Amino acid sequence: MLETVIKVPIVTVITPVFNGEKFLTETIESVLNQTLVNFEYIIVDDASTDQTFEIINKFKKKDKRIKIVKLNKNVGPITARNLAIDKSKGIFIAFIDADDLWHPEKLNIQIKEMQEFDLNFTYTNFEIFRNKNTNRRKKVVCPKKYYLSTLFSNSGIALSSVIYKRDYNNLIRFADGIPYTEFDLYFSLIALYEKGNLINKTLLSYRHHNNSLSLNKIKVLKTMYFIYRKKLKFSVFLSVIFISQISFNSIGRQIKRLIV
Repeated sequence: MLETVIKVPIVTVITPVFNGEKFLTETIESVLNQTLVNFEYIIVDDASTDQTFEIINKFKKKDKRIKIVKLNKNVGPITARNLAIDKSKGIFIAFIDADDLWHPEKLNIQIKEMQEFDLNFTYTNFEIFRNKNTNRRKKVVCPKKYYLSTLFSNSGIALSSVIYKRDYNNLIRFADGIPYTEFDLYFSLIALYEKGNLINKTLLSYRHHNNSLSLNKIKVLKTMYFIYRKKLKFSVFLSVIFISQISFNSIGRQIKRLIV
């Protein structure tokens, strides 16, 4: 474990967590075991009622790169991530959910390519596994470029693989008030940086939960509808047409992913 505090981190890693004791230890270890060591790790305990805080605090005592934001009221992952963004000092911002796992070279490979090729918004391929079944995985290959048109036709990137160059005016944030705003973040990134770029390596293991699929998809569609109607000012008719296309594409992707 690292003994000294890193004052100017290259990257800030952000994890929001609510009652995540089941898988949190594995996630934290996958971050702390990165071969790139110059980072800060902000973990937001979103008013957990289990052993989440004790787990985080145990790691913090051993590694000063960890910073804990402990909330007394549950605000949800969107607001929790924004609170961490406000406290971040890194040149780059990275996210990992409290049950996902990173390859040890993830930060090193991704940040190196971003610096070498002057990339502002990147993501990686990833693999999906179910709950604790880490031996059986399904690889997901992401689009090489992520444009606005890609956002509206194929949502095939994972937030836990995303790294972007921070905007010191804090324009790049999750939008509060929408049930599922991961896509709103992508919208902001594309608006500022034009596109996202694939780092063509599988550097993330995404944990799939059987009971989360249908609910998350409904929230995604609600968010996409909001973007069409409120941000792009599309008509109800066009918004519904595009959402229907997204739904059709999503069903096809999910069928492939479920065959793990």
